[in-house]
Amino acid sequence: LRTRVKSLNALALLPSAQVADAFDALSDPALRHFRRLRRLFEWFERTYVRGGVLRYGARRRPVFPIPMWSLNARAVTGRKRTSTAR
Repeated sequence: LRTRVKSLNALALLPSAQVADAFDALSDPALRHFRRLRRLFEWFERTYVRGGVLRYGARRRPVFPIPMWSLNARAVTGRKRTSTAR
């Protein structure tokens, strides 16, 4: 369980197109038995991966869309992560 929670950070290093599938693999149904863990994964999904579900089944955009927080392009090209990095 601890490894899966820590692996959420690693999602930032994946290509944007693979993030949702990798998130699904981390949040398998076996975790649903642990209320706090389930709530964490639901929050992460709403905020960073897919956004919240609206009444009629559609999804709203996540608060922080994947391209905003994904570091994949920077990791592949070797670009700095912040403007203060040297």
